Amino acid sequence: MKTDAGLTVFRFESGQRCFAEHYTRPEIYLVRDGDWRGNPTGRRRQHTRPADWVEDMAENQGRLIELQERG
Repeated sequence: MKTDAGLTVFRFESGQRCFAEHYTRPEIYLVRDGDWRGNPTGRRRQHTRPADWVEDMAENQGRLIELQERG
């Protein structure tokens, strides 16, 4: 149903099958060079665990903050 705010709300009867049963694609933890303009180098690497991807992201954010502070 649609709410007055324009949101769509789904309600399921108890005992109905879950969407999770239909999951067919594995997670991909991909890191690519570049920014919003694209990936000019074409370099990319794929992590096997989500924790590794999170760590990579945190390290990259740290580098960006350091560069910004330097000017």
